Amino acid sequence: MRTPFDLAFLVLLAVVFPLADHYWLFPRYLRQLKGAVPGARAGLYRQTLLLEWGFSALAVVLWITQRHPWSALPFAQGAPWRLAIGAVLVAALVYLMARQLGAVRRSAKARASIRRQIGNVVSILPATPGELRLFFALSVTAGICEEWLYRGVLSVLFAAWVGLPVAVLLANVAFGFAHSYQGKKGIISSGLLGVVMSGIVLATGSLVPVMILHAVIDVGNGLSAYLAMTLADEAPGEVGAAAVG
Repeated sequence: MRTPFDLAFLVLLAVVFPLADHYWLFPRYLRQLKGAVPGARAGLYRQTLLLEWGFSALAVVLWITQRHPWSALPFAQGAPWRLAIGAVLVAALVYLMARQLGAVRRSAKARASIRRQIGNVVSILPATPGELRLFFALSVTAGICEEWLYRGVLSVLFAAWVGLPVAVLLANVAFGFAHSYQGKKGIISSGLLGVVMSGIVLATGSLVPVMILHAVIDVGNGLSAYLAMTLADEAPGEVGAAAVG
């Protein structure tokens, strides 16, 4: 896995895309948001959906045209007990997210805490029911595509050049910089989360658990933030009805 096309894909995803997003795509979106351009946030979501599925499809084309073995990628190669670890982690995360959402629905204090944590990512969070639905689609897409690209394809391609340990580090550095719109803290936290996800892939032998975990984290955090921002002044009995709208 050391073809010129492999190297080109590595540079495109790990270097060109983060730079383009940081210096052009995201600043353009912020200008649209500041100028109150209708549908700016929904447009960002659709653009990201297109980019993530596009990169994922390009990786599939790369694998086919360069005749790379699919067995090199961690699909479901682990023993049943290893996959069971992933299932337990998914169940635990779903439980924790459900508790978080319950607290946000019931408690003004919890909603205030979420609002304090949002910080500079508020610009990308859904503010209307329509945006929330698009955000859910984007969250599932991120779970599938980003794990496929960073913990799967990028890690395997880097490993052919520098070995697995350094490959995991480089892939997650790239993953962190792909989230530069969240600021320095976002880059670091995303990179560290990526390292944890890589550890889960190595432990379970499969990308499937981390795809589900990633999607659940994004859906749960997005919904918690949406509730915190839109239901802050609602009475506890009104929260459920408002959330459905």
